[in-house]
Amino acid sequence: MPFLVWSLKNSGHLDSIHMTVCTVGSRKSSSEDDFGSQGWGCICP
Repeated sequence: MPFLVWSLKNSGHLDSIHMTVCTVGSRKSSSEDDFGSQGWGCICP
């Protein structure tokens, strides 16, 4: 997925697209869980 997103961003196809990602019903099972570092960075600017 990171390559596809990278390619779409570099070609300008995602310039006018805005999205909100929301995870509902999930929870951390321990304080060491870090879901923010699991590949979502490829979508952020």
